[in-house]
Amino acid sequence: RYEEDFCELEKVGKGGYGSVYRVKNKLDGEYYALKKIPFKNTTKIFLEKVLREVKTLASLNHRNIVRYHSAWLETEEIVSTSITTLYIVMQLYSQTLSQWLENRPPDQVNEEENLNIFKQICIGLRYIHSKGIIHRDLKPGNVFLVRIEDQHLSRSLEHCKHTSAVGTLTYSSPEQKKGLYNEKTDIYSLGIILFELYFPLTTRMEKARVLSDLRNGIFPKSFAQKYPQVADLILQMMKSNPDERPSASDILKS
Repeated sequence: RYEEDFCELEKVGKGGYGSVYRVKNKLDGEYYALKKIPFKNTTKIFLEKVLREVKTLASLNHRNIVRYHSAWLETEEIVSTSITTLYIVMQLYSQTLSQWLENRPPDQVNEEENLNIFKQICIGLRYIHSKGIIHRDLKPGNVFLVRIEDQHLSRSLEHCKHTSAVGTLTYSSPEQKKGLYNEKTDIYSLGIILFELYFPLTTRMEKARVLSDLRNGIFPKSFAQKYPQVADLILQMMKSNPDERPSASDILKS
């Protein structure tokens, strides 16, 4: 079905679950974001669970969440290995927050613009959390200006207390690395995103060093003096104890 219905144009991202591609539908001529998630030697029970989670994605309907279009499974045998791939077709946007940050001149940090982007992400998070869903891989590359790209499978809150560690390490919370999750896991990641909105990171080496310090509560010189309220909020969002972090609703009220 995939090769029959779509033209694969380019790879636009990769996460803990699979890769995202920009594709063109041969039938309607429209462009979409399509995520491929491969599973090796899976059981019927597992695939049924996957499909339930896809239905959860399909239930999301909010202006700050990328819209779901369709999904299906395809299985193929390669040598003695059975590989089932989940295809998820969703709304396509031209630019991720990561790309926007990379292209923004370091000397053009606009506070009003930053706050608006941050607020819109918070609104999207508040919505998915209200539906009992955790994003688990929140990062600039998974935010389309300004909608959360929810293409990877998120788990229900009640099913996320103990599970395997998933997510991008740079943005992962301390408890996430231990395989523990709740909605406050996303808040920790959002704290790092908020910092990046205000502090341009021009090289990978600088990003690794500065964000490593940030995870230990250390801001670059003069950051807290220049943005005291932002710095305080980031510290609250990145507390090591998830119970002490504010919720998305709390942040929007502040």
